[in-house]
Amino acid sequence: MTRSSIFTLIAVVAVAGLVFGCAGMKKVSNEDQIKAQIKGLEDALKAKDVKKALTFVADDFDQPDLGDKAKLEELIQMGIDMGYTDDGTLDLTNAKFEVTGDKATAGPIDASSAAGSVTVQVEFKKVNGKWLATGGGEF
Repeated sequence: MTRSSIFTLIAVVAVAGLVFGCAGMKKVSNEDQIKAQIKGLEDALKAKDVKKALTFVADDFDQPDLGDKAKLEELIQMGIDMGYTDDGTLDLTNAKFEVTGDKATAGPIDASSAAGSVTVQVEFKKVNGKWLATGGGEF
């Protein structure tokens, strides 16, 4: 077997592995991707990591009662400083997910912490393959 034949054989096996390997991979649904983003946000808040929490928020975030992403950052930090994220949870048990193209809504989401509880709906958009929060409000 010549050297070029060996390289050709290796290339064919590699391509076949990619094709058959990818064919066996299950595509993650939009709903599961959004749930993972919400879980990531919850984990970041529990860890009191403001910068990590903001990775789940779109740059053009805007919510009339909260403001833009910069104001949200201030509010998250204030909430952490006041202990509002201690023992906080985001319960998705009753949440419904509606996806239209690159936009989605999730709600009702029951958010509770030491400060109390509220039920919200969150709006998302897909940015570079990742669902990010763009706004929302009370449900």
